[in-house]
Amino acid sequence: MSRRRPAKEPERFELKVAEVYQSLKNLNKSKLRIFYSIGKYGVDKVPFIVTNILKDIPKSTVYNYYGRYIRKGRIKVLGLPNVFKLGLKIVHVFFSKAPKILPAEDFVVFKTKLYSSEAELYTRYVVPYGREALLEEVIDIAKEYNIVDRYEFELSTLGYEVARGHTWFDFKTRKWKLDWAGFVEDVVKAPAEMPEVLKHYTYPKVKLDPIDLEIVKNKERKATVTMVEVARKLKKTPQALRYHYVRHVEKNELIYGNKMFYLHYPMRDKLGRRSEFGLFKISFTSEGNLAKFVNALDMKPFAHTVWRLEDGRTALVDVNVPCGDMAKFVDALRHLEANRVLRKFTYYPIDIDTAILRELPYGLYSFRNMDWTFDYQKYLETIEKASK
Repeated sequence: MSRRRPAKEPERFELKVAEVYQSLKNLNKSKLRIFYSIGKYGVDKVPFIVTNILKDIPKSTVYNYYGRYIRKGRIKVLGLPNVFKLGLKIVHVFFSKAPKILPAEDFVVFKTKLYSSEAELYTRYVVPYGREALLEEVIDIAKEYNIVDRYEFELSTLGYEVARGHTWFDFKTRKWKLDWAGFVEDVVKAPAEMPEVLKHYTYPKVKLDPIDLEIVKNKERKATVTMVEVARKLKKTPQALRYHYVRHVEKNELIYGNKMFYLHYPMRDKLGRRSEFGLFKISFTSEGNLAKFVNALDMKPFAHTVWRLEDGRTALVDVNVPCGDMAKFVDALRHLEANRVLRKFTYYPIDIDTAILRELPYGLYSFRNMDWTFDYQKYLETIEKASK
């Protein structure tokens, strides 16, 4: 009998987001508290969670849910690389019309179509330090060739993953009751201390070696991957991998968090109506009010990720609500606008079926130059060919 060859790894790992999301079923308070705690502290902090956070839940229950849902992969969990420490910046680009080709697509890590008169396509880039102006220049050249129309170009902090919890779940009726009036009050009362992740627009760059980068890549693909598994792939000893992980990756916090692909409510309700996904660009009247808004999201089920834009008072917020509730969230934002918590906001409905998440372009990292290769000439030639 011939041995089965292991599947070849893709050159660049990517996910169709709508296919990966899993809706939590048979909800109970323990399950929701466990997932909230893992989302807040990380998949590698389960022993800490058991000992210090969920003391009233049996240890076996916590490990059971962790094993069944996360360790076995029923819920996809990715590691989040600190791209600043890897020598990259984050750029958000909203295209008014979906371009024929994406300029410098090598550095696109997320893209999705939008149902908006303001923009048809949202993309998130990572770009090497000092090349932000070059990326904008490439997009401007694509505009000159009529490949790109209008666009918005925004730099930001790392993404802050909201710890989503069981607030608003009625355990008696076993239904979600989203309290938008209460959310407005929560924003006003919330602390004005900015979460640590949203305080920084850069970090000192860390010197990498090939093993460090391989660990980061494997952690990004699967947050629960062990150093034994990575060692097997690289044909190295587990001890060598463990050394690099502890002394380089963990010590330098090259992975700063996790992204968990689960939803608190079904993708479709009993009537077949799709839950709603949207991206909000919200300008606040002060940095303190932005911090209050972000802190008020804690334990709520609807906000996934927040990025703070470079002006300091504007945030991008990734939102998912049951069908019919997006209009209520918009109304809550209008109340906050009337109360002068925020200045203005723009809502971009997301076509979640087109959302693609891609890993960092690890193949473009040069250990010789200790930098990422941004091939300006190649991107210009691609634009010229597409214009013919």
